[in-house]
Amino acid sequence: MTIAFDLWETLTERPKEFYEMMVALKSKGHKVIVLTSIPPIEPDDARLNMLKEVGIVDNFDEIIKVFNGEKGKPCKEHNIDILIDNDLGMLKNVRELSPNTICLHYLWSKLVL
Repeated sequence: MTIAFDLWETLTERPKEFYEMMVALKSKGHKVIVLTSIPPIEPDDARLNMLKEVGIVDNFDEIIKVFNGEKGKPCKEHNIDILIDNDLGMLKNVRELSPNTICLHYLWSKLVL
């Protein structure tokens, strides 16, 4: 299974809890991806540095960056089974373009379907 996590206001809001979840998923053989929307002018290592700042450094397989703010296309292209994101607009885009991806809305203090 491939599970993707949004970075800004998802991983950055509860890094300890998500780190533990990512470690558990990796230990069971799942692929873990950080899927993040970034401005085109951002330096290549900016998101990796942000992950390091919150203590998430070695428990994911890949960072996928999108520049247009739409995560549906990369979810479909990378066969992402589950996406955890705080932005309902992103999740609606995923449901439209990658209907097989399960979308979980992370609402800062709780996870809801």
